[in-house]
Amino acid sequence: VEATDTSAEMLRHAPMLPNIRYTLALANQQPFPDASFDLITVCSGVHWFDIDSFLAEAGRLLKAGASLVLYDNFFLAEMDEVPEFRDWHTQVYLQRYPAPARNNQYDWSAAHMRLKGFSIEEEEPFTNAVTFTKAELILYFTTQSNVSFAVEEGGKQYADIEAWLDVALEPFFDHDEHKRSFTYGNSIQYLRNTD
Repeated sequence: VEATDTSAEMLRHAPMLPNIRYTLALANQQPFPDASFDLITVCSGVHWFDIDSFLAEAGRLLKAGASLVLYDNFFLAEMDEVPEFRDWHTQVYLQRYPAPARNNQYDWSAAHMRLKGFSIEEEEPFTNAVTFTKAELILYFTTQSNVSFAVEEGGKQYADIEAWLDVALEPFFDHDEHKRSFTYGNSIQYLRNTD
């Protein structure tokens, strides 16, 4: 298995297994020969890429008829039994820490994918539940691009953001060990290299 990321820090935290080799590389500039792979997967990252350039690179790397699987897991701000959480997330959290610009307007239609050398084999939306204590939810929020952007580009400090979240989330948790369930959205696209 070959795994790549643009972040050396992410690669440092990846599990070291004997059958996985990690490489620091951009999605559209991979260090592998043409037609090297039967499968390429991308999780929660394609919206950060130059997608046309990435699709060209994936087409170069994949064997004829091989698969490109794009999947995403995203926070819907749906807390079970607490509809007010979604309002807080939209009206308070996202106002304070807006999502940075990303490539969410790409044309993923079958016709456009054919022009890029891919066919859409299947698309699969689904949801899953994740439980968090307040402390775990705070840690999750600090991994989101909203917060990392506020730190890296906006001069904010993680400790200050965590302290603010600790107070702001208090109404949604009865005590420190109280776990809440959140619904996450998911999408999987199965594409096939037609070149």
